[in-house]
Amino acid sequence: MYPASRVVEMIFVYSVLLLLKCCASERHSLFWNPLITPELLGDGLVKHVKIGDFLDIMCPHTGLTGTVKPNATSVFDIYNVTSEEFDHCRVQDNKRLFFKCDRPDQENKLTLKMQTFSPSPFGFKFNYCHNYYYIAVPRRVNMTSCGKETTRFKLSVACKKNDHDHDQESDNHDNNNDDDDDNNTRHR
Repeated sequence: MYPASRVVEMIFVYSVLLLLKCCASERHSLFWNPLITPELLGDGLVKHVKIGDFLDIMCPHTGLTGTVKPNATSVFDIYNVTSEEFDHCRVQDNKRLFFKCDRPDQENKLTLKMQTFSPSPFGFKFNYCHNYYYIAVPRRVNMTSCGKETTRFKLSVACKKNDHDHDQESDNHDNNNDDDDDNNTRHR
């Protein structure tokens, strides 16, 4: 049998480890390149994150050995779209430009922090229980429907824990691009 002080110490260490695990933010990576991430094609990739997490979006570049041939790296723009545009695979408002993958000769990366507010007026804001939709369109393509080079990405932000107002899954709370509070668009 363990002495009482040892039991208290073990409970304390276990509690700290549990707290670190549940509250620690995660870093996610997205290589926006169908050769590396083929899930971007077709129905698109879905990534689940929570507030506090980070997401690195990396564009294809010729420095990724074995992934692209010189002069074969695609150049495209990523747009923040509505769920309807995502489902029908079209970009209706090209003013919703989110990020440009237009430097194939060098690393081009955007790091997002999932946060409900931003100290910068040009920063990104994300809401609990919301989905955000993105479509990447090659520069030389006029986007009316998905082509073989069109890629899609759905970012699903988890619901706030212990919040009875948000008990539903995030699929029921899609982003509305007409509302500035839900807008996470910034020109890059």
